[in-house]
Amino acid sequence: MIKRNDNRGSSILMVILVAAGIGVMAAIALWVSLRNVQMKTTDAEIKESFYSAEGVLEQVKAGVKEKAEAAYKEAVTKDLENFAKYGNSSQTPAGGAASSTVSEKARRAEDFKKNFKDTFKRSIDRGTADEYNIKSISNLVDQSLLNSPTYPYAVVSAMNGGYSRDEGILKDEDDKLVLKGIRVRYVSEDEQVSEIVTDITVAVPKPDVAYGTSDLDLFDYAIIGDKGVEVIAGNVNIKGSVYAGFDGSLNKQAFVAKSSTNVGLYDKTLIANGTVYVAGNASLKASPNQKIWAGNILLDGGRAELTGASYVADDLTLSGERSSAKISGTYKGYGNDKNVAGSSSAIIINGKDSSIDMSGATEVALAGYSYIATGNEKLRDRNSQGNANNNVDIKMGESIAVKGNQIAYLMPGEWIGTDSNKESKFGHNPLSYDEYKKLLNEKDSSGKNYVLVDTKARAYKTGKTFEDYGVTKSDLDANYTKIFVQPITGISSDGLVYFYVNLPQDKAARYFNDFYAADKNRAEELKKHTDFYTGTIKSAAEANIKTVGNYTLYDNDLVVLPGKTSTIDNTGKFIRTFRALCTNLTTKVKAGQKENEVFKNIINEAVLRGYLAGVVQKEVSVNGVKAVITSGDYEYNGSSGDVRLIVALGDVRVSKTFTGTIIAGGKVTVNSAGEIKSDDSGIIKNLISEPLTAGGSDYFYRVFRDGEAFAASGSTVSGNDLFADGSVDLSKLVSYSNWKKK
Repeated sequence: MIKRNDNRGSSILMVILVAAGIGVMAAIALWVSLRNVQMKTTDAEIKESFYSAEGVLEQVKAGVKEKAEAAYKEAVTKDLENFAKYGNSSQTPAGGAASSTVSEKARRAEDFKKNFKDTFKRSIDRGTADEYNIKSISNLVDQSLLNSPTYPYAVVSAMNGGYSRDEGILKDEDDKLVLKGIRVRYVSEDEQVSEIVTDITVAVPKPDVAYGTSDLDLFDYAIIGDKGVEVIAGNVNIKGSVYAGFDGSLNKQAFVAKSSTNVGLYDKTLIANGTVYVAGNASLKASPNQKIWAGNILLDGGRAELTGASYVADDLTLSGERSSAKISGTYKGYGNDKNVAGSSSAIIINGKDSSIDMSGATEVALAGYSYIATGNEKLRDRNSQGNANNNVDIKMGESIAVKGNQIAYLMPGEWIGTDSNKESKFGHNPLSYDEYKKLLNEKDSSGKNYVLVDTKARAYKTGKTFEDYGVTKSDLDANYTKIFVQPITGISSDGLVYFYVNLPQDKAARYFNDFYAADKNRAEELKKHTDFYTGTIKSAAEANIKTVGNYTLYDNDLVVLPGKTSTIDNTGKFIRTFRALCTNLTTKVKAGQKENEVFKNIINEAVLRGYLAGVVQKEVSVNGVKAVITSGDYEYNGSSGDVRLIVALGDVRVSKTFTGTIIAGGKVTVNSAGEIKSDDSGIIKNLISEPLTAGGSDYFYRVFRDGEAFAASGSTVSGNDLFADGSVDLSKLVSYSNWKKK
């Protein structure tokens, strides 16, 4: 028998082996893929957990930034309050030894640093000087996440000595504060845990250099008129800073645009130590970069476009006929005196057919209230004592008001002259003087005296009593005012007596709203009065208007809206800044300087008079360009050549285009000059470096109190930087250090 090899069936075996190999490889690939997916999922969860922990830490950092910002604002406020005390070249630093002295700049920086640190430390509830309370930090985080009974949740703690405690270590390292060992632990929904431990560093900022600067760019000013500035004819563009004082007159008119003139102010600063007065058919237009500092702005039939930034101590008043104001920049009426009309900022329409448009304003802030001007009314209070009545101005409840609104503050007649049954004898307001005398001298039907003003009597329209506004018998006299006016032909033979409520600010506003809403007849009367006085009152966007009192709007319909705030920020800062600017044109008053004497604080009159020594005028010339000093008046009409600097003890009159600086101890009058601008070429610096006599020692610069500085360095600070709203980026002052993650 022959044996043969038989390979039948081997193919199936190979197929099985190959299939098994492929299956194993596929299983391995699937397993690897699965594990990779699982690892990526785990890693994603870990990263998600970590990023969530990082998010919690960012909440902490944001809260610390807010605390740093609040500390900075507090330090700036104290810096401004104290800027006058840094006037000496060397002083004892706060907390230092009596013998220790530093420069005023260094002392100011040290005081600022201390105030910042103290305020910030208080905000973190430190237990001791070198600790912070972690609760003040954890309170900055979403509380629902910290207090969650389920996943996810977070824990914020302080690592002190390696252990988690309520108090962390606070390190004060001169120019920074370091919150040591802030730990954030985050547990995700899948119970993944991530942890970050870090220090948070708060750098101490420095005071804003714009505040408290004593440098003056004198030749950035085109006009300085110690007794005022008047534009009496023509169209005039002023491209330089202006200071306008006042001559002591009752109306305190400082900067005046006479009838039919047109004045443009361009990109500098106007300081009016009194009223900016725009007469009938005149216009005043301020460019977008123009700053205006003024006591008042009065439009007496004139027009004003306030496109830049306006800071007003008292009121913007539209008087005369067809006055109009357009505010498209910022307007801040910062006078906030609660009892003095002249220091309480408002916008008031008193003139017929006048209008105001604030629709384009970026901010309108009014810190005061309007007043009814009755203080000048004179009539003897011929009561049994025979004393003369001292009339006072009556505070209204609005920050933006129309003259017609004052009727709302007339006391209800039902409150006046009541008998024992709470019934008014006359039931109206005002009273004739004869009626007033009867209330004082006669008895009611029960034989008792009439109650002149009854705090418990109810007004017919509103059902309110005087007591409903917090007025009692004991403080009655402080909350109402009698105004006695002269006899009016055909109405009263011996005068009238008006009774006005004179409530505190918030109560005055409530009183107005109550009577306006309840008395339809009075509301209609108010609308008629409003329609007589004003064409339109258009508001700024709601977010851009801030008033402490109510404000009136009128565009076919009369609307009285409630005030937006109880206070206006930085009013004290504005008051001090304006006072300083009206003293020496800077934001810091030096020792020995008197308020409202800018000319004397800039010019050394004794030196000037000594240089003149029997002559009225002297001048210097450099390359055909002149500077002039005079003990009298001076007129510039172009006939005296290219004059760039005028210093006069008297008045100056300008009737030709002028480039340079005019400084007058009297008034500066502009007559069809076309353009007046400051000179930035530096030529004035060269002029004042010259002696007034050839080879003499009577150098022109000595006429100025800081003359050597002016001659040596010229311009130092831009006129547009007279005031700055701080710009410190606090986000850059807060940072992480010693970051560790798990």
